[in-house]
Amino acid sequence: METSPKRDEYAIGKEIAHSTVEDWILRKYIPTVKEFAPYIGRMEDFMTGIMFRSVYVKNVSWTIITREMIQDFVYVCRQLGVGKLIDAGCGHGVLAHVLREKGLAVDAINADKDGYHEIQRPWGERLKGDAVEFMKENASKYHGVILSWPPYDDPFGTHIVKAMSSGQFLFYCGEGGGGCTGDKYLHGALGDWCDWSSSDTKPEPPPPVEFDFLEEETERINKHFLRFDGIHDRWRVYIKK
Repeated sequence: METSPKRDEYAIGKEIAHSTVEDWILRKYIPTVKEFAPYIGRMEDFMTGIMFRSVYVKNVSWTIITREMIQDFVYVCRQLGVGKLIDAGCGHGVLAHVLREKGLAVDAINADKDGYHEIQRPWGERLKGDAVEFMKENASKYHGVILSWPPYDDPFGTHIVKAMSSGQFLFYCGEGGGGCTGDKYLHGALGDWCDWSSSDTKPEPPPPVEFDFLEEETERINKHFLRFDGIHDRWRVYIKK
């Protein structure tokens, strides 16, 4: 029996994804936008994009990290005068590691219950413990917080932003209200409330907005940002009221 074309595409996509990501991991290499662009899943190479995202998020990061994106991130932090940062829920710690190499002071701590990351090969030091408990005690030590792809319909992200104080910056990467990151209370605090309650129940009033959105900084940090096809994440920069 001949192998179907779909199976061939799947096998090829899987091989490309594993070999490319493994090479980047071993070299601790951050690609450029041009180098990453062929793998984001455009329709002409859709299966490679699907497989690549699956391998990349398990082994590197939920959000695409390129050299240009890092440059824009560092630029925004320096323009804002951001001091020490904490990457809360850092996964493998790739983003924190690369930002440190660019001269920023960044601590990294992962969620205590993290069963998704396939290979635990951190790209640098990570603090031990649970991010939520750590932030409750230590959030005030930082000038800014990185919150990238908090788990969907989970209070993790809400707990992180609740631990923050007035004047602290938040660098959030994920989808908006009603998307696949965070819960509705996180998005409510960010001013993007979306309540999916049944029409048979009384709508829940939105919680108070706790952050001011920084539009100029958000546009700059997304200047070279890539996303996988069909995914709607982007960086958003806020300051807590």
